[in-house]
Amino acid sequence: MTRQLRAIVVATFALALIRFTALANLLPMPLAHVQGPLFGWIPKESEPLERFSIVLTPLPAIVVNGLALLRTGVLAAGLVLALFRFSDRRALRGCAAAATVLVLIAFSQSPFLVFGTQELLLVAIGLLAFLPASAVDDEDQLRLHRGVLVSVYLWAAFAKMTGDWWDGSLLEEHVRAHNFLGPLGFFVSSHPLASARGALVAELVIPALLAVRRTRLLGVAVAVAFHIALEAAARPDVMALVVALFLGAFWERPRRPA
Repeated sequence: MTRQLRAIVVATFALALIRFTALANLLPMPLAHVQGPLFGWIPKESEPLERFSIVLTPLPAIVVNGLALLRTGVLAAGLVLALFRFSDRRALRGCAAAATVLVLIAFSQSPFLVFGTQELLLVAIGLLAFLPASAVDDEDQLRLHRGVLVSVYLWAAFAKMTGDWWDGSLLEEHVRAHNFLGPLGFFVSSHPLASARGALVAELVIPALLAVRRTRLLGVAVAVAFHIALEAAARPDVMALVVALFLGAFWERPRRPA
């Protein structure tokens, strides 16, 4: 496994282990905080799961807690393997696949409380279930990560072209809820329409830059700046860290002249 892919695998398991347990409460992002024991994320007790009975069957608390404990153990095992036994790709794939299923079960117990950040982190874990058997094919795995991130940016941009984002009303709701922070947050609060359109443009420009090899590093730089701005204005969960997992697949060493 290349150092680049190994770093992505380690970071993915580590971030998932933090975000999907009460360790997330140590992060300076209120949206990342969870309720439940240290060994796993569980739905908030104040949320009546019965209203979701049309689309799912609520599980008993003891089962949810048990699966949360198992999920945390699987993520920890994946992290240990990635750090010390990264050549055991079959075991890594197994941990990733099991963790994906267990996270999906947790999500099913509170589907309307799951946000895009958690979903993208779940995708990052799921991709590790397709780790190639040989280091010769590691570049294929990196291409898979690149393709996913480009598609995520494009879908995010397309979704913003209509409705309450395009006319700035969604950002205005966040302004009324006092969801923005600092000087940049003040700018967004003062110019919700311009900020909304600016985010849309960024989410169109970034994938265009990332998709072309010649402009790939510029795309990484623009993406980093964009997410730093988001963090400064709103701290949207751990989205910047999740995106960093995928941006790692775009890094290429500068070629030496022949």
